[in-house]
Amino acid sequence: MEAALRQLMSCIDSGRRDTAGAALERLLQACRTASDGGPIAAVEVPSERSFDRLLRHVCSESSRAPATKSCAASSQALLELLTVPAAADAFVTEGRMTALIEALEGLHGAEEGGSGGGEGFELRPWLLSGILATAASALITQIGGPIGGGDDDGRGDGGGGPITPAQLALAGVIARPAAVRALLRAAHTQLSLNQYSGDPLLLLERACLAAELLQGRATLAPCDRPGESVSSASDMFAAARAAWQGADADWLCEALPPLLALRMEGTRQQPAAGPCGAAARQQVTLFVASRMCSAVGPLTAALSSHAAAMCEVAACIRRNSDTRLARASFLVLISALDAWPWGHHGAGTALAACCKPATLGELLRIAALRDAGGGGGGSGGADRSLAGLELSPSLADACCAAQLLASIAAHEALSARPSSIAAMPAAAAAVVSSLRARLEGHGGQTTDGNRSRLYQVCVAVLSIVAGDGADGDAWAATLSRLGAQQLLRRATVELGPQHIEWWAPAAAALYAVVHAAHASCQQQQQQHQQQQQQQQPAEGNGSSGHVEAEEKQVAIAALLDAGLYAVPQLLLLAVLRPSWRPRLIQVPGILELLSAAAATPGQGEYSQKALRTLCLLAAGTAPAERLPGFARAVLEVCNQRPADAWAGVPELESNGKAVAEVLGCLAGCHEADGGVGERAALALAQLRAGELQLVQPPSQQQQQQQQQEDKPGTQQAPSTRATGGARRERPRSACAVCGRTARDGAKLRRCAGCGSVTGTRYCSQECCRTDWVVRGHRAVCEAAQRCSA
Repeated sequence: MEAALRQLMSCIDSGRRDTAGAALERLLQACRTASDGGPIAAVEVPSERSFDRLLRHVCSESSRAPATKSCAASSQALLELLTVPAAADAFVTEGRMTALIEALEGLHGAEEGGSGGGEGFELRPWLLSGILATAASALITQIGGPIGGGDDDGRGDGGGGPITPAQLALAGVIARPAAVRALLRAAHTQLSLNQYSGDPLLLLERACLAAELLQGRATLAPCDRPGESVSSASDMFAAARAAWQGADADWLCEALPPLLALRMEGTRQQPAAGPCGAAARQQVTLFVASRMCSAVGPLTAALSSHAAAMCEVAACIRRNSDTRLARASFLVLISALDAWPWGHHGAGTALAACCKPATLGELLRIAALRDAGGGGGGSGGADRSLAGLELSPSLADACCAAQLLASIAAHEALSARPSSIAAMPAAAAAVVSSLRARLEGHGGQTTDGNRSRLYQVCVAVLSIVAGDGADGDAWAATLSRLGAQQLLRRATVELGPQHIEWWAPAAAALYAVVHAAHASCQQQQQQHQQQQQQQQPAEGNGSSGHVEAEEKQVAIAALLDAGLYAVPQLLLLAVLRPSWRPRLIQVPGILELLSAAAATPGQGEYSQKALRTLCLLAAGTAPAERLPGFARAVLEVCNQRPADAWAGVPELESNGKAVAEVLGCLAGCHEADGGVGERAALALAQLRAGELQLVQPPSQQQQQQQQQEDKPGTQQAPSTRATGGARRERPRSACAVCGRTARDGAKLRRCAGCGSVTGTRYCSQECCRTDWVVRGHRAVCEAAQRCSA
């Protein structure tokens, strides 16, 4: 290769074009021979001097307009040399990568969409980007293994050796606006000329991939600046966020979304590329878009607002499409919806693209798949006739589909739109199938991936049922007939205290389904009785009512045990279903949880959300004119626009004072039912005495108890489980539920099971049952009995 390269460079320098072709052919043959056989160590690679000479020629010729034949010859020679692994490893250094990138930045191509320049003029960025992309493949192999050989997207695992300056130079392309501009303009010109011989965005994809792999590396590498570790120097996404500012960021936000739409549409309609080639090119486009959104803050919002781009991305999620392409689409669409708060009008464009029937149907199908790789692309081998396509979604794809469905459902619910998911045929069956698959798959074992998917499905169920009014009631009734209540109850167990942030949505979904399904059933019975007044109510109503009460108690107990994590779910229920507010505040523990969460300092947004929820629930019991001014403001804002419950309500300087005002209003309200006034008065007294405390969830309590038991010389006595996430332990001389004492005229009796150990007392059978069933005293009682045995 050395001799052939020297001969070629001599011919180019002397202008002997007649012999340059033969020299180039000789070099190409030598490269093919080296690539086909023999160990890397036995391959003769060109010298450093020859590499530098070739590089100088490539960079200098690339600066001329139009590109010359000698530029094409030298570029082709370098491209062929880079296909030889030994030659590629010898060539890729920081200096040479930087020189090529600077040459790319120095190109003065036509503005995007312009007509200036001929085909030769536009050949230069294609040649340089092709050389850099080929060199990047060698660098990425060093970082994380061969491209296409890893898991998931074939992106590798980032388990290579130490980070090198050349790898950092490649990843740094995303932080160089001039280089990115040149690549995007070349890609746009390629579309306008309808030429598909190369792909300028392939280099940008390689750079994004290198930046992603380097970001996850824990190995330190040499650094030019003393005292700086590669852990900070290799975070090219942070460097890109600092570089893409002002006019550069504005230009990218204007240029990339329409380019994405044009490439997706043009590639799909290009028959020469073939289905596999089209899918690969589209995947590159989506990968670049998703990773550049991570590097440029405003880009995600700009992309989500571009209707054509969003429609093209959503169209990739269809039956029998390449799963890798759908996987990339998931990431873009999830980011587009997550760029806006739930219910924000800015998400309307992306939401409309996601809610097309074909896209929703495929999302529901993928989310309901049972096993990783299951579900395939349809029936038999006909769906796999396109060689090279991946048509079997994995468990990760099912999790992404469930996450996208959850985001769609939440956005629609808080923007007061009818649910597009519930309107899909067999949507309820798909949701129930997804729940069952996650609970019964993998030999009955629930993995972390299954739990994530289970959580997302619960969020979708909660948003649809709570946010769709009467239609939500009917959909809940359908879910109930398909067995969703039992599955959601199992979900609360599977997610459990170990995943407490996921536990609360499952409990809230169970409560919503039970409550809404019962309301739908009651409405149907009333209509039936009005038509046939002589007919007696159907048998079994008492049994169904008992089951409903039991399911509600399980859901409420799980919500209360979730503590602070239950606050956003309670706010969602209170905002979306005003008719449920009186019932929610009557549940023992809810008032106490919200009061303690709102009044306890240092809880951040949880405190604000708890106060808003308390105001909304109070409005369901007390007349609006008696509420404090800020509570009426919360009520007005949330009733007019549910989405503003998260960000549209002004924060208060003192939550403790505000809580006291709301509790005082409830305590003096004679219209309050279910003991709300008495409980509010008790909570107000505890608040003023500094005794209203926020108790940690059971998982954290168990962890602290285990740490105390592990300490030598300490003995942990059985303690009463704090329930409701807010109730402090009652004194032994008071009722464990309502706090009444003998001075109040209460006749206290010890718990028959653990009273002698824990001192738990009750003033009535009702309080005993509430503590046993709703607040979870059963577990404490049984544990205390075992300890005392």
